[in-house]
Amino acid sequence: MLPWDASGCLPKKKADPIGIGLDSPAGKLHSGAGEPAANLSFVALAQYDHWPHATVGQRQFRLDLCVTFLVQGHRVGLRSHGSTGGTAANHLPAFLALLDVGVEEPEWQRLHPTQRRSRTLDACKRLLLRESQVQPLVLIVEDLHWIDSETQAFLNNLIESLPTSRILLLVNFRPEYQSSWGSKTYYAQLRIDPLPAESAEELLLGLLGGGDPLRGLRQTLIQRTEGNPFFLEESVRSLVEAGVLAGERGNYRLQAPLASIQVPGRVQSVLAARIDRLQPEDKRLLQTAAVIGKDVPFPLLQVIAELPAEDLQAGLARLQAAEFLYEARLFPDIEYTFKHALTHEVAYSSLLQDRRRATHARIVSAMESLYAGRIAEQLERLSQHAVRGQVWPRAVTYLHQAGLKALARSANQEAVSYLDQALDALSQLPETRETTEQSIDLRLELRSALHPLGEFERVLESLQRAAGLAESSGDTRRQGRVFSYLAQSFRLRGDYAGAIEAGQKAIEIGRSFDDLGIQAPANFHLGQAFFHLGDHGQAAEFNRTTSRCSAASCRRIGSEWQASRWYSRSATCPGRWRNSGASLRPSKPGSGRCNSPKK
Repeated sequence: MLPWDASGCLPKKKADPIGIGLDSPAGKLHSGAGEPAANLSFVALAQYDHWPHATVGQRQFRLDLCVTFLVQGHRVGLRSHGSTGGTAANHLPAFLALLDVGVEEPEWQRLHPTQRRSRTLDACKRLLLRESQVQPLVLIVEDLHWIDSETQAFLNNLIESLPTSRILLLVNFRPEYQSSWGSKTYYAQLRIDPLPAESAEELLLGLLGGGDPLRGLRQTLIQRTEGNPFFLEESVRSLVEAGVLAGERGNYRLQAPLASIQVPGRVQSVLAARIDRLQPEDKRLLQTAAVIGKDVPFPLLQVIAELPAEDLQAGLARLQAAEFLYEARLFPDIEYTFKHALTHEVAYSSLLQDRRRATHARIVSAMESLYAGRIAEQLERLSQHAVRGQVWPRAVTYLHQAGLKALARSANQEAVSYLDQALDALSQLPETRETTEQSIDLRLELRSALHPLGEFERVLESLQRAAGLAESSGDTRRQGRVFSYLAQSFRLRGDYAGAIEAGQKAIEIGRSFDDLGIQAPANFHLGQAFFHLGDHGQAAEFNRTTSRCSAASCRRIGSEWQASRWYSRSATCPGRWRNSGASLRPSKPGSGRCNSPKK
């Protein structure tokens, strides 16, 4: 990551995860960008659990943009230098929502999740475009192979505006990543291959030193590593720690015959050997850090490691000296990161499965305590630790909440992933009435995420399973909700007879509970089904009933968005039936009762 300056921008050193081992392109570009007077801003994005967290800063450059969010309790500050403040202030609700900070602005609350998502994407783009009008901007996004769907949506949105802006976008990714903008005329791709023999020799001369005694070792290393710089670096470090090499960087001496030196054929084997050579207490600390994740918040490690403060600090210092961990940031809390994704992977896999599971479970409890007032910010991490720790009740809860959080910002693909995982976790629990109710509710939420994605087969499958669960458990009210949704699902598939059957069952159940939330949508879908069958009279009657149900629902349960949704949609239908011979005047809000027409 790019270093922040003294105005509040903080350092975040990111190791290259490509497997090639090159230094971050952000750092390379940044360090060689020119003289202090250069009028250029840098923005770097790192991949986190959800949405991008932006680091904006520059070393030896005039800082013209620094938007910093401080979330401490209930205090949130937005600071902007230069002429971008107006733009940032205009989009403040979107930025606050992006950071899971409560937004009380009425206009924002009235927006549909899809509209909020659109405004958030637009706010991020406009902030960068506005800065590029002040001065050229370099935007660096690393590790696209790990990108989440929302960050990808942000990039896709921004890329369309690049031809007319003064923004240079630099990205890196592994070969398996596929983009939708590779054919753009303003896009160029540079392949980063392993080092050729000459370059690998030059790298090893800097690491090992010259001289005839080391020439054979250099050739062996180049052959075994196939020019992978990270593999070369780790192999040299492993030989030093094994006592095969003595001296200092760039001036090593062989301490064993070349023929006796074994260089593993995989970098994972080299890393595993290095980890095994650590002192037992340091190895345990590294493994514990690996269970927390690639990025390791110090307060959480402090709780989980259960070491005296001095011993913990000394162990971290040794792991940093051995370049297993880097200090990533200092504010608001110290955080460490593994040098490389493979380093984290090997350290994690070196831990016995039972101990991994127990550590994940402890992490859940520790996070619940440490982030008691900020659980919403940690839902994604909490859910994954709960799954890996097999803490199934809390896994279900956190996965469900993470799915609802994704739904609220219209991140439907993410929502599907979390809700599917929640159902898998729920299957690990004994079957009770409570778990059956949870299973039905999760499937109804899953339907809400799948529907916008056009996954209609999965929607129907999920609803039919929910209907079976509701019937077997005798949960009539939930059964009514499921039938209401099934009426829509059948209608969209063109199965109007099925839609009518499900809709009538929903209305019958809704009447028995006097539940307008079931009756209003069921009436709407019945009206639509009859319309497509050509029975415009029945369609008009159901449309009138939908309007009455919606208005009454709005008054009774205060569900303004849901009721107005049905009311506004049903109120647009009369125009479609203008020539059908049906006389239809939408009821005034609150007039009449919600009585569905008889077939």
